[in-house]
This record gives sequence, structure tokens and C-alpha cells, in this order.
Amino acid sequence: MAIIHYLLDMYLAIVLGTSGISKIDNPTYFIIAFRVQYKIPSKFASLIGKVFSWGELLLSIMLLYSINNMKLLVTVTIFFLFFLFLAFHMIAQARGFTQNCGCYGNVPEGHEYTNYGTLFLQTLLAGGAVALTIWTKPLPWKYYLISGIIVTVFACWLLWIIWQRRIFLKKQQGSYSSSL
Repeated sequence: MAIIHYLLDMYLAIVLGTSGISKIDNPTYFIIAFRVQYKIPSKFASLIGKVFSWGELLLSIMLLYSINNMKLLVTVTIFFLFFLFLAFHMIAQARGFTQNCGCYGNVPEGHEYTNYGTLFLQTLLAGGAVALTIWTKPLPWKYYLISGIIVTVFACWLLWIIWQRRIFLKKQQGSYSSSL
């Protein structure tokens, strides 16, 4: 059971980390979907979109490094996050909103990663992670530390690439506007 618990933690950390990094890279689609679905003012939706993406990344890292009681708090938070997102997705569908939610950035049409099945499965797996956190003893901390370092280095590398791309785009915009 400890290995299943470890693999489930890794899966949830990767899902949250990927979603958070993609929204950090381009939060526009998530912010627009959030604003349109729930009729939230533009500035508030922008703030939520930016904070939410960094929160997802932080939760994924905390899942890899947290111990005992903190781990239970993190897994329960992730479970409620997925549960609320599933509920929000169902409400949006009931209102007739069928657009991409922007959870993984700009996903091409027909390649939607967040449908009912995916959201239900992630909520179920997060619930399983809570149960396993309560009832099983996890693998030794060394396994989490090693994989946590690998995932953290990978996330930092992706964030560095995003930062470099933004610098490049700003330089291009500056040279484009000066040529006009």
C-alpha cells in the first residue's frame, strides 16, 4: 500500500504542477473562463487566476515534501480543490458553458483535458490519497525527497524557460515598437 500511496502522491503532484505551470505561463484562458463562467469582475478574476496557479504549484511541491499531519492537510486541501473544481465544472455545463476551462493553458480545440471523466477520476484519486494518508504508513522520506528534488528541479527549469521567453518577447516588442 505504501508504494500505491507514493505513486498516487507523485501523480497528483505532477497534475497540479503541470496545471500550475501552464497557468503561470499563460493565465489568460483560465482567467477568461473563470470570469465568463462566474460573472466575476475582471481585476478580481485576474488576481484569482494568478494566485491560483502559484497555489497549485505550491501544493504540488508541498505534497512531495510534507510529513505526517502536514501531509494530511495538503491531501485534504487537494481533494477539496478537485471536488470544488468538479462542482464548478458541472455548474458551468448546466449553464451552457462548454468552452475550454484554461486549466492547462491554451489547449487546441478537440483536445480538452478537463472533462467530467478526468475531473471525477482526479477527485476520486485525491480522495484515495486522503484515505491512504490516514490509514497507511508512507514510504521512507528518502523516496519523497529524491523524487521531490527531481520534480522541483524540473519545475524550476520550466519556470526559467517561461521567464526567458517572456524576456525575449519583451525585447521583440520593444524593438518592434521602436521601428514604428
